[in-house]
Amino acid sequence: MKAGALYAVATLALIGVLGWLFTLGFKTPEAREAILISGVIAFIIQMISFAIAKQIGKESIFLGWGLGALLRLFTLALYAMIVVRALGLPANAALISMATFFFVAIIIEPLLLAK
Repeated sequence: MKAGALYAVATLALIGVLGWLFTLGFKTPEAREAILISGVIAFIIQMISFAIAKQIGKESIFLGWGLGALLRLFTLALYAMIVVRALGLPANAALISMATFFFVAIIIEPLLLAK
């Protein structure tokens, strides 16, 4: 399996499991919607970040990884300042879940970038 496909499957599985675990603590429909939206956005951004890092190549792996980290940080900031407010999402569920999704996916990313 190609590294990108493997990363997509692993990231989707992690986000799915963590999202389910978050719903055990955040029980309101609004919080569950926030977790779902966070998961979808996090997955998309993770795939873009991985593609950027993979495209830059092994010669500049830290540059690619750093650009991906900046994209995640920028996304989290925009999500907190604009999207959460605009959609009226519970900020705690939305931001904790998105930050966690980013964190766990960024941990497995170096394992698959080397492939």
